[in-house]
Amino acid sequence: MSVDLSIFQQSFFQEATELLNDLETNLLHLEDQKEDRELLNTIFRCAHSIKGGSATFGFPEIAQFTHGLETLLDRVRDGKVPVTGELCRVLFQSLDQMRALLAQGMGQSNLVPDDTELTAHILALSECEPGGPTATSSPEQTSQDAKSSSVADKFLLHFAPGPDVMRTGGDPCLLLGQLLEIADVESVTRNDLGIPPLLEMDPEACYVAWDIQFQSSESRDVILEIFDFVSDESDLRLEMVTPIEDENPEIATAIPTGQPAAPADNISRPETTILRVPADKVDRLVNLVGELIITQSMLNEVTLDFEMDRKPRLLEAVAAMERASRELQERIMGIRLVQLKHAYARFPRLVRDLSAAVDKKIELITVGEETELDKTLIEGLGDPLTHLVRNAVDHGLEGPAERKAAGKPEHGTIKIISRYEGGNVIIEINDDGKGLDRDRILSKARERGLVSESEIPTDDAIYAFIFHPGFSTAKQVTNLSGRGVGMDIVRQAIQGMNGSISLSTNPGQGTSFRIRLPLTMAIMEGLSLRVGKEVYILPLTSIVESLRPSPSDLSLITGKHPVVSVRGEVLSVLALHEWFGIDGAITNPCEALLIIVENEGHKVALLVDELITQNQAVIKSLEANYRKVDGITGATILGDGRVALIIDVPGLLRGMNHERGLATRAA
Repeated sequence: MSVDLSIFQQSFFQEATELLNDLETNLLHLEDQKEDRELLNTIFRCAHSIKGGSATFGFPEIAQFTHGLETLLDRVRDGKVPVTGELCRVLFQSLDQMRALLAQGMGQSNLVPDDTELTAHILALSECEPGGPTATSSPEQTSQDAKSSSVADKFLLHFAPGPDVMRTGGDPCLLLGQLLEIADVESVTRNDLGIPPLLEMDPEACYVAWDIQFQSSESRDVILEIFDFVSDESDLRLEMVTPIEDENPEIATAIPTGQPAAPADNISRPETTILRVPADKVDRLVNLVGELIITQSMLNEVTLDFEMDRKPRLLEAVAAMERASRELQERIMGIRLVQLKHAYARFPRLVRDLSAAVDKKIELITVGEETELDKTLIEGLGDPLTHLVRNAVDHGLEGPAERKAAGKPEHGTIKIISRYEGGNVIIEINDDGKGLDRDRILSKARERGLVSESEIPTDDAIYAFIFHPGFSTAKQVTNLSGRGVGMDIVRQAIQGMNGSISLSTNPGQGTSFRIRLPLTMAIMEGLSLRVGKEVYILPLTSIVESLRPSPSDLSLITGKHPVVSVRGEVLSVLALHEWFGIDGAITNPCEALLIIVENEGHKVALLVDELITQNQAVIKSLEANYRKVDGITGATILGDGRVALIIDVPGLLRGMNHERGLATRAA
């Protein structure tokens, strides 16, 4: 019976994507390390694995194209084709073509590369070697030509597929067909002894084994790579044999040389096992942890007033459940954490291509790639980081002549640094270019009416204009940037992940963008507080301190805006009961509390009635279930069943500054 390969194709797509990323990384290294033979072997193995998987799982177009790439790489490994800039260019074009074919196979692209385009690529690959095979040569003929150009060795192969090979998407016949492409088979012996009686036979199981004697000019590793996808569950033994001449030349005996190949259990495997978990299962686990934490909060509420003799034991049990739930939370949240190197993988190729397009010499440095972040956040980071890197290439860094005239090295540098800071992850994108033009930004802002002619904003306020929709100081629009439709989208994307972005610049020395993101968007540490009869949650990472001011610490600016002096620092006071329209709240700061919060270096004092307790908040989307509310980032359920809103500190600061800016202009 035929096996439905579609149920296994998703695993192939994931593995092929990882192999293409590895191939791209190694090709970038090949440009600088042209004589590294091991690097060439790694590139060849990536291409060969993609070819084998695509043939096995029903993607002949990918397999056929990758076969041409594999043939060229084999000639490069043999030293017949030198590693040149032209060769690297063709290899990168081939990589892009393989990505397009894979995207088309995944249904992510309507663009189907036609046979003409494929033939053109194969021809480009072939023409890299004088006298190489023509584009019309078949893969079989190309393979035969490759084999005839080197000495063939004789092998004995024992291949006994595991009984579940076909259930997991393997097809022994397709694998043997790939072996025929690189081998001249001399004899095949099929072992049918494992076939059970008809009534006991499982139509999806494999019971047949083969012993094959063949000649091939390929190495032992290349032959074994054909069976990579099934080696873990199969009995696979490969022996090399050589003929020994007897006194009678017509008689020859084949004896094994060296050690025979190890059984499947001894075949080398990766040191670490990668477990792919479907995202929906992880999301359910995360929701389960959230419900567990809510239940824990409810138990805490009940036990506070519980007065029976067994209360100590009940409290002990609750404490044990709290410890267990916290550990469960940490372990399950760890499933979603992914290293940032997966988000950074696209940038070496991006910088390479963009630097060539703008004729600049640029070096990319990444630091802290092992820093982990929630998978959802990493997926959302791709576009914002890409735009910041493109801006650094196009606007930030000067050309070689301009840098040399300024006393800088001709090579510009873009550095991406990531690290942990408290309960957040910090990502910095730095360049050593010319920095932002303060006067030009201010002039453009006045031209667009964002600031009056008489107003003299601070440097931070001036540089913040670049995040305004449609704002651009580019003198001309290029294919990279200049339309002013990017930085505001970057900020919106970061804020949509409960993060923030800020920048600092030094004329003539460069610009740095700083992104702050939470480790996860599912659960957060917070401080519950009361305003009137309402309870809000304030993210713990935003809180600096809390205090009850004296009357001498308070004053008004322009007779309207309250401020407080905290150890010589003057901070604006934002009354939450006024902002959210809550009646019955304490209005006198000397009788209430001020909570100092900070975001991107800006502080404000929030006026609240009282602090309740520190707890964990399971974040629920308010926009998805109700609508977007300014100053609110989400909601959570308290232990008593009430809903508490989670305060968006960056949103409060933006809204407060906007309203007071309008009031100042009106005055």
